[in-house]
Amino acid sequence: MRSFFYTAVTGVYDRAMSNKTRKREDRKEQWRTNCRTIWNARLPPNCYQDNSFFKKLPLELRRLVYTYDLSGEQLYVEVMNEDKHFNAQTGREKEPPFRLRCLAAQDLLAFPASCKLAPLETAHYFYSFNTFQISGITALICFQRSLPTRYFQAIQSLHLQYSYPQAREMIQGFLEGIPPYDSSSWSLAWKQISTMRRLTNLRVDIVLWTRWIEAAYEDLLLSVVATVRDVENVEVYASWAAIVPADVEGAKVWPFTLRRGSIYRDEGNGKFSLGIESMDESQPN
Repeated sequence: MRSFFYTAVTGVYDRAMSNKTRKREDRKEQWRTNCRTIWNARLPPNCYQDNSFFKKLPLELRRLVYTYDLSGEQLYVEVMNEDKHFNAQTGREKEPPFRLRCLAAQDLLAFPASCKLAPLETAHYFYSFNTFQISGITALICFQRSLPTRYFQAIQSLHLQYSYPQAREMIQGFLEGIPPYDSSSWSLAWKQISTMRRLTNLRVDIVLWTRWIEAAYEDLLLSVVATVRDVENVEVYASWAAIVPADVEGAKVWPFTLRRGSIYRDEGNGKFSLGIESMDESQPN
């Protein structure tokens, strides 16, 4: 009888201790699991794994991300050292190469630079869905030569600004001047623009430091613009208000919108804009 009672009590004690030990181990394992989860959550994500989350997204979703992040911007492209032009009187044979700068593009390309896959897929969006504002003929030629042909031809929206400092003997200066203020440079620029097969929107700002120009000079400037074909929207903003002689009946009709008398604004750092508060507008029929 005593042996039976001892066995029963011992069995109850052993079961109780076993349950207590099991619960303690369960609590310890749960504690370890929680600590492991918290620690993993605090680790930085691994951006270099081949099966990254962004790469797993369908191409359609990645394209939506690119369109949202890389489109709709005005990218101002300028030459940083254009003022260090060649001076024949210095006797120097070498001048520093032109250097382009586009500050807005640096911020816009931060995302593609952070993802291995993005640069391969985003070039089309970057060049197709942003407006490139080019400051001057030198910047345009440098920009064109610095890009692969397929990227330059992918551009759909271009805003070219051209400012000519000569106020006297304008026609002679344009015909016999030096780059980038001569007719050959102007023609070269438009030869390059004519190769932009996907171009749909083109704006040109032309600033001359006079309120009137001869009709022959306007013809020299704009006839080459008219050679660009198959561009849906072409606008030319001109600072001069009138041409001489002002023969209305014989005035040439251009195949684009011409806004004479546009208002010049100096925006600092070599930048300018032309507004349309006061103008004569000539539109194609």
